[in-house]
Amino acid sequence: MSSCRLASIAVILLAFAACARSGSKGFDTPEAAIAHYTKSIAAADLDAAMQALAVDEIAARYDFPAVARWLPVAQPATLYAPTNHDVYVRLNKLRLAGELSNATRMIMYSLLGIEIEAPARHATDADIAAFMTADPSRLRALKVVRIDQPGKAVVNTPEMIAMHKRHAAFHGADDQTERIALYQLGDQHYWGGFQLLRYGKRWVISQLFSAFVAGSGPGVGKTTAAEYEEKLK
Repeated sequence: MSSCRLASIAVILLAFAACARSGSKGFDTPEAAIAHYTKSIAAADLDAAMQALAVDEIAARYDFPAVARWLPVAQPATLYAPTNHDVYVRLNKLRLAGELSNATRMIMYSLLGIEIEAPARHATDADIAAFMTADPSRLRALKVVRIDQPGKAVVNTPEMIAMHKRHAAFHGADDQTERIALYQLGDQHYWGGFQLLRYGKRWVISQLFSAFVAGSGPGVGKTTAAEYEEKLK
């Protein structure tokens, strides 16, 4: 087994352990969920960050039959498992925890200046030293400047509202929405996207990117106030 695969398995298992201890709790608004998540990763409190993520909900409520019928090609290996067996729910939880913890890692890396999409090449001693000295405690200074709905000209159309309802139902939720956030760390601004699901009156984060903004994910991107405003139109 390759070292990359072993590392991926380790990430999934560690994330599942954190998820099992904390569990998601949901928030009154999408903005509250994002603020909690950001505050938690800034404090390096991964257990608290997992509380804002829809791991438990999707794992137990995913509508496999509905998704399989809707997709033109349904491959079981790419979909979450049916939820009619406890072992599948547990496997869904492992997978979701791994996916969302890996997305969190990409956010932390990009905020620390670690290139996550650089061309593949042999690492130099300087590369390794830069990575090893990128201290996550620097993220304590991370601030959320604002949180907004992106692509308002598209996302609020009847067609998109209906699509969000359908996608929410695939995950056993009542509604779905998207947000982007403007961050500040030192003198630099960053932006990142979120997809969120509503279960009853509680919101949780389902994806750490926005489907409505080009360049969203993985991680966060450097931006200016003017560039950020353009993403809201």
